[in-house]
Amino acid sequence: MSHSISNSERFLQHLCSLLEEESGANALARECIEAIELSEVLLHPGGELSTFHTLQIYRTRALLHGTRSGVKGYDVLLPALECETGSTVRLLSITTRQGTFLLFTCAGAQRLIGLLKTGHLFNDFLSADALREKNFELIPPLLAEAPEPA
Repeated sequence: MSHSISNSERFLQHLCSLLEEESGANALARECIEAIELSEVLLHPGGELSTFHTLQIYRTRALLHGTRSGVKGYDVLLPALECETGSTVRLLSITTRQGTFLLFTCAGAQRLIGLLKTGHLFNDFLSADALREKNFELIPPLLAEAPEPA
C-alpha cells in the first residue's frame, strides 16, 4: 500500500519551494529546508495579520530581545516587512528537531517575505496530540522513504 500525500504535506512542499527561491541569498531558508527534509514537522498554518502591526511587533521584539533570545533572522525579516506592499501577511510555524521556523508570506502564501528561527525544538513539545488540538499537524520528514508495499 503506497503512502498518499496529505494536503498538509503538499502545502509543506509548496513552502519548501518558496524557501528554495530564497535559499541562494538566505542561509536561514536553506537551514529550514534541511530541517524539513530530515525531521518530522509540526506545522501550524497560522493566519493573516496586518503587515503594519506585524512589523511593529517584530521590530519591538528585535529591540527588546535581539539575538539574546536565540531568535535569528530579524536582520533580513524587518527590512522585508518594511518593503511589503500588501496590507496583510500570513504567519506560519514549522517546528522541527532543529528548531522552530516562523515563515512570513504574502496573504495567499505565494511569496516568502522572510523567516525567523527560534530555539524551540520539536522535542520541547511533550504532547503532539495536544498540539493537534491547537491546529498543528504532524508531518513526516519530506525525504523519508515511502513505505514498502505490503
